[in-house]
Amino acid sequence: AQRLLVERGEQDVVPQLLDLVKDPDVDELGLNTAAIHALRTLKGLGVLDGANSDALAATVGALRHASAGVRRNALAVLPPSRESLDAIVASGVLADGDAQVRLAALLALSEMPASAEGGRAIAVMLARPENHFDKWLPDAATAAAARHDRAFLAEVATRKMSPASVGNALRGVPGSGGASTTRNAMEGVPYRRAVAVVSEHYARGGPTDSVNSLLVTLDRADPRLAETIIAGLAKGWPKNQKVALSAEAEKALANMLPRLATGPQGQLVKLVTAWGNETFQKYADEIAQSLTAAVGDEKLGDDKRIAAARQLVDFRGGQSDVIGPLVEIVVSPRTPPEVSAGLIDALAQSESNEVGTALVEKFGALTPAAKKSAVRVLLGRPTLTRAFLDGLAEGKLQLADLTLDQKQALAAHPDRRIAKQAKEVLARDKGLPSPDRQKVLEELLPLAKKTGDAAAGKEVFKQQCMKCHTHSGEGNRIGPDLTGMAVHPKAELLTHIIDPSRNVEGNYRVYTVLTDDGRVLNGLLAGETKTAIELIDAEAKRHPVLRENIEELVASTKSLMPEGFEKQVPPESIVNLLEFLTQRGQFMPLDLGRVATIVSTQGMFYSKEAGAERLVFPDWSPKTFEGVPFQLVDPQGDRVPNAVMLFGPTGKFPPTMPKSVSLVYNAPAKAVHFLSGVSGWGAQGELKGGSVSMIVRLHYAAGDTEEHELRNGEHFADYIGRFEVPKSKLAFMLRNQQIRYFAIHPARRDAIERIELVKGPDHTAPVVMAVTVESF
Repeated sequence: AQRLLVERGEQDVVPQLLDLVKDPDVDELGLNTAAIHALRTLKGLGVLDGANSDALAATVGALRHASAGVRRNALAVLPPSRESLDAIVASGVLADGDAQVRLAALLALSEMPASAEGGRAIAVMLARPENHFDKWLPDAATAAAARHDRAFLAEVATRKMSPASVGNALRGVPGSGGASTTRNAMEGVPYRRAVAVVSEHYARGGPTDSVNSLLVTLDRADPRLAETIIAGLAKGWPKNQKVALSAEAEKALANMLPRLATGPQGQLVKLVTAWGNETFQKYADEIAQSLTAAVGDEKLGDDKRIAAARQLVDFRGGQSDVIGPLVEIVVSPRTPPEVSAGLIDALAQSESNEVGTALVEKFGALTPAAKKSAVRVLLGRPTLTRAFLDGLAEGKLQLADLTLDQKQALAAHPDRRIAKQAKEVLARDKGLPSPDRQKVLEELLPLAKKTGDAAAGKEVFKQQCMKCHTHSGEGNRIGPDLTGMAVHPKAELLTHIIDPSRNVEGNYRVYTVLTDDGRVLNGLLAGETKTAIELIDAEAKRHPVLRENIEELVASTKSLMPEGFEKQVPPESIVNLLEFLTQRGQFMPLDLGRVATIVSTQGMFYSKEAGAERLVFPDWSPKTFEGVPFQLVDPQGDRVPNAVMLFGPTGKFPPTMPKSVSLVYNAPAKAVHFLSGVSGWGAQGELKGGSVSMIVRLHYAAGDTEEHELRNGEHFADYIGRFEVPKSKLAFMLRNQQIRYFAIHPARRDAIERIELVKGPDHTAPVVMAVTVESF
């Protein structure tokens, strides 16, 4: 009805819709669905643009409705205006007892005009401890605070967060503890992380007109929060953007400086000096000496020594009197390996060419772990890479210190001169694997016919594969999950191992980024927004990069997995690894990622933005239900399809879905277990003789098939809410959405080549989240 009214486009129904919005009643579930749909219809008809005062007043009134669902939808449809912002703050929804309403309030504020009231309200809300333990609220608060950044930061700096002031600001909502609880909340990780992000966001605009007033407030701030704000300003402030410090701001900074830790003191002095003010330069030598002493202090904890090194490099990293002493500490036999690696990573932030020369000269004195870190740093910037290649030519370093992926990255370096020199060095010492991967594969294919030791193969997996792949929940989720690989023949697996770029999927291709400060990064494109991208490298390290700092971004046709696995291990280890990967236990989780059709962390039926249309697990680790293990596909936020949804005739997305998908198995099966049993437009209870929602069609190796019909109202139910049907069981509640469990039992013990999921002839859109096969 909502869709039909919006498509009709006539506003003669507005009075009746307003009556529905004003209806205060709720049902036994605490809902008023008529009011919710009325709000959405008003939005669709365009009457909430501010011109219709009655409609706007009714929507504002709905912010205080007894139903949390109505309050949440009212927030979603309010127009972005100062009047809406004032209504949100006045209504108390930032202190609502329902976390979803608080989330909706923050998202609404992120779209409103910037205001002092909005910034203050968000700062107070974020300080409350109960908002720190939700997965989404801290991030939503950060996004909203960024919209009202100046006022938010001023409130953070000046507010004394007593329980009374918090309660007054949030319309009398009581605190969850005493003054120490609220103060601890201010100093907690989510709060300070939000302050750091908002400070950097504010600084990136180069706000010379308001930064003086912010600096004045820092003199009254808690020193730890002041340090966080200063760090954000230093990180985000545009280069060459000068600031004329006012006398009041200069005085406030002078008063504050002694209360800061040494590292933040250095950040402040460097920032103010870059602004063109030399007043604080007199403290520079003292700060540098203090940081250097902290790095060398063996009584300090490892983390504090590494943090001091990073602060020192950030403060004066371009000077030889800093680089030399740091490298000497790195090579000292008294320095723990964790500290050495941390100091080398700190040196990577320096733009000085002396870093490369110093590391190459001392390379022979480094421990194996420190060498690994040093190589990563030397390959991270063209000037350092040239020093590395010169060191190779002079015999100061060895090709054995490079991993396969590093050799591959060197040969494909974006600097053509470096790539040419690298290829010459690698070819001379036979450092690159044979480019004829088909020939190598043909030589190794006999290994696929041998029987190996699965236990020994698991050790090979741990040593060679686990940093990028997972198996049965162990490892890192960078490359494909290898849990269900036993369904494939050994020869097929060997082909992908030896020639990983033969059929590389887009998600696993290498991207090379060259930044405007000369850094070179290689890895998978793990995420991107309008303003930034994130790479994840072969060591599972994440590298966020702002688009404005990208000089060049190149997509390779190569997989992140390097060629030349045969050079890393002997043939016997390859045999054992294949045995491990093809080993079948009682349960075999199938790889749904290869046939997944939709991302379940986005709306799946009408709108990608619709929160109610999503199926989101708290995490994407393996799940077990009634003793059956299931392997979920990690959607990596909302980038990777992770569920199978089959065709449905209704909605926006179901009509675009396939009518069948197939999963390879190649073995007999006792049972096929499903995390599924839900659909769009499914039954809300038992239906006798319900329609066929999905068919599981088993394709036997002999060529014949067997079908199992799964019916709406018997096996399948609607996904929104907990609706019981007799032939499946509730497995997981995902907020207000459900995932159910059922199993089918093949009638024969013969080998099943593949399992096909086929859409039935009815109106539903069935969803499957995971499939596991049980053997005899």
